[in-house]
Amino acid sequence: MAQGVRAGRARANHNAPAMTLSDFPAGGWISDYLAFWAIWALLVAGTVVFFRRTRGRRGILRLVAGNLLVLVSLLWTTALAGETYFRYVYDQTDSYMLMLTNLAWLHRHVHLNAQGYRSAEFGAERRPGVARVAFVGDSFTMGFGVRDAADAFPQRVGAALEKRFPGRYEARNYGLPGFTTGHEARLIADLVSRREVDQVVLGYCLNDTDDLLPPGRGFGREMLRKPFWSPPQASMLADFVWFRLRMADDPRVKSFFDWELEAYTDPRIWSVQCERFRAIAETCRRAAVRLDVVIFPFFTGWGAGYRFGPAHAALAAGWKAAGIDVIDLSDAYRGIPGEDLMVNRFDAHPNERAHEIAARVVLDRVFDVR
Repeated sequence: MAQGVRAGRARANHNAPAMTLSDFPAGGWISDYLAFWAIWALLVAGTVVFFRRTRGRRGILRLVAGNLLVLVSLLWTTALAGETYFRYVYDQTDSYMLMLTNLAWLHRHVHLNAQGYRSAEFGAERRPGVARVAFVGDSFTMGFGVRDAADAFPQRVGAALEKRFPGRYEARNYGLPGFTTGHEARLIADLVSRREVDQVVLGYCLNDTDDLLPPGRGFGREMLRKPFWSPPQASMLADFVWFRLRMADDPRVKSFFDWELEAYTDPRIWSVQCERFRAIAETCRRAAVRLDVVIFPFFTGWGAGYRFGPAHAALAAGWKAAGIDVIDLSDAYRGIPGEDLMVNRFDAHPNERAHEIAARVVLDRVFDVR
């Protein structure tokens, strides 16, 4: 079983959310796919047999039955072509990681190290004179939607540091989809207590407050259940169409960004989040571990009329109160259309260009490498 579909086991001691169905293969179950072909063969064979046996006969019944068989055969041929496409050709992700096509993408492109992260293997032995830099964050940091892990900003920074300062830095990508500030605080505390790292770069996404939102804010694949007539993992075509239709009308999708804004305007939620900022900063400060915070904007709605400007200001103030100056990537992305920074039209995670820009800013602001 490929490592790319086993990410749900990663760092369970930090309460990381499950990332995938653990044993779902890249193209779905072959038995389900063969069943599509078997039904197609039966339909085509049945249609041929029907016309041969009724050759020369006239009547409305033959006409209706024959046309119906031809129509069903053509429709199933189309379905089979679509099933083949979504299983073996389509290679994209979606923002909410809802569709089975995400699992195929993960299987193809995400390969985890022994600790369960999308990073090179972590050496157990500390090498003298080598500073370990931990990039901690969620799917933005992990590089979800980016096919080559080398294009994610932590790996880009690591490669640039190795080129500029050979043998002096070891960059580790600890990003996991679904991580919130709560997960990140526990992971950082664990890494620091075990003296695993010398420096932390926290990639902050604006939905890192999700675990503080009231119940009912948010959703996942398990909350958007498919109809009883469609087995959960049998058809990637049906899965794709179903979730695209559901996401178009689901009020939870339409309310997503309103919920995210709520975290920055609700005094109760925001006070808890700021307390977590202080805890992370203090954990690093006590251990003499440098902490840098990099804030990504939302690329959905990016540009004129961007709704989250006040949230960025609140984050800068919140981290400042904790003694940390943030690196806000908004300035670096300003003037670039959001669609040019997104993985695809269904997935607003940062693409290769966005990661390259983030890496350039981090190298400049954190490591003074231009």
